[in-house]
Amino acid sequence: MQRIRFSAIAATAIMAITPVYSGTSGSFAPLRFTAVEASAETVYAKNTEGFVTRMYNVVLGRNPDATGLKNWTAKLNDHTATASDIIYGFFCSSEYKGKNKSNEEIVTDCYKAMLDRDPDSAGKANWLARLNVGMTTMAVCKGFVGSSEFKGLCSSYGIDPGTISLSYARDENYERTYFVYRLYANCLGRTPDITGLENWCKSLKSGTAGTKIAQGFIFSDEYKGKNSSNTEFVTMLYNTILGRAPDSAGLNSWVNQLDIGRSRQFTANGFLYSSEFKGQCSTAGINLTNAPSSSEYCYGAAPTRYSRDGLTYIDGMLIANKSYSLPSDFNPGLDATCQSQFRKLVSGAAAQGLNIYLSSGFRSYSYQAQLYSNYVSWNGQAAADTFSARAGHSEHQSGLAIDVNTINSSFEGTPEAIWLAAHCHEYGFIIRYPKGKQDITGYKYEPWHIRYVGTDLSYKIHESGLTVEEYYGITSQYANG
Repeated sequence: MQRIRFSAIAATAIMAITPVYSGTSGSFAPLRFTAVEASAETVYAKNTEGFVTRMYNVVLGRNPDATGLKNWTAKLNDHTATASDIIYGFFCSSEYKGKNKSNEEIVTDCYKAMLDRDPDSAGKANWLARLNVGMTTMAVCKGFVGSSEFKGLCSSYGIDPGTISLSYARDENYERTYFVYRLYANCLGRTPDITGLENWCKSLKSGTAGTKIAQGFIFSDEYKGKNSSNTEFVTMLYNTILGRAPDSAGLNSWVNQLDIGRSRQFTANGFLYSSEFKGQCSTAGINLTNAPSSSEYCYGAAPTRYSRDGLTYIDGMLIANKSYSLPSDFNPGLDATCQSQFRKLVSGAAAQGLNIYLSSGFRSYSYQAQLYSNYVSWNGQAAADTFSARAGHSEHQSGLAIDVNTINSSFEGTPEAIWLAAHCHEYGFIIRYPKGKQDITGYKYEPWHIRYVGTDLSYKIHESGLTVEEYYGITSQYANG
């Protein structure tokens, strides 16, 4: 049947352009057809010829040429073509495509050609939605030829209704195609190119997770280049992932999370692993990846916390900040693994022509007490608390923190500082006190202060864009102010 369909299309194309010999001029002239306006009162003979004539009138808007009418009628009579083949041939013909009809006009033509009536508003909106997201006319025609109305129309003409086979992945599943269309329209702000739409639909069909494809759009250079605000970003996620406008409570909640330092990855995960999106994917047959663990996702159950010998650990990480202290007799020295990894970091920087060196490593409780006292004497306690830890609250006492190079603002913006921020996580370190996070960490920006947490955690915290306090949902505030 597929071979017959292609020949039918060719026949339609030929009958639209075949020239006719003019005996008076001795040359060939284009064949002229008479345009017609088919109305609901038009009566067609209830036979194969009447059906073909009806298709010419309704779809192409003209009377049939003798050759085309004869060929199509013969195919129906000898059962080498069905009504669906004629639908395919006419709607896919270059003549019909050349009319450049709007999607609304195409849907109306489908109703009149295959159901012999004007469209109802609900049905028209349903089929129009499919064309508007990039599905082809054949996706709509397939729905019509499978209807009982079309089968009844064919029966009245005594012909086999047949079926239509689809050639494109984007035509097979509206919900799936609509999901890809939303990514283009709401995330990138443009209509999809047909090749891109088809390829993404194929990927979803083959089992690629919808979460993976969505993240590719959301964190693409094209979207990042829009420099969207937090409100615009969250609104985009509602429209793109959930396919609806945000409710005010939800919008405000997510924007507030971003405003206090949550990463956009964290926020996107909240939508991509929501029950609402999961339900949509189930309906569309779209696969989902498993939700990240709580430490990756920063959402759900609080991290495991326990104290041991006066030390507080969260997910195995020793915590030292203004809220969590270390005992005065805790005196581990600089951790051996931290020291070994720092040497590798120094070598990595040297390979780029940079000079990074240790300025301050382990500090005992008593040394930190004296250091903090000096700063208070020179600057006052309120100022000292913004850049120096009180005894028992310094990360340096943990043996897992290192200050590099020049320990003041002159280090900021140097090639070493820029490299350190971009690469220290590759060696298991994080910038412990990032810029703009003083209200969260309790300390001013210190581009020279790195904390060893191990490479598993350093990559996760670096990619999240969060501080330790945000990542684990803890505070950093002295109990007595």
